[in-house]
Amino acid sequence: VPLFVRSYGDVPQLSFPVVGSLNGVHWFTSNAKASLLSCVSGDVKIVWRNFHDCLTLILICSNDSPTDCHQWYLLELIFNAMVLILGLQELLSIDVENLKR
Repeated sequence: VPLFVRSYGDVPQLSFPVVGSLNGVHWFTSNAKASLLSCVSGDVKIVWRNFHDCLTLILICSNDSPTDCHQWYLLELIFNAMVLILGLQELLSIDVENLKR
């Protein structure tokens, strides 16, 4: 279940059902033993990254970057920032209300 969504720049804020659907697509492919790393829709790129088989971050950005590796690196930085703020153990045993703050 998506916990929170943030947008930046020209990318519009996505509704909760759309984010839930994106998460469902990623979950379905992972249950089918497949990997969905990214997709492009119009001028928007969507990149997924799973951390410690516990937390999935979804990055939605404009499709003007040269490669997906930049978005994967950005997701890595976001995860590392969350670890610095909360700690790895706290982050892996997710308390939804604490993470939303």
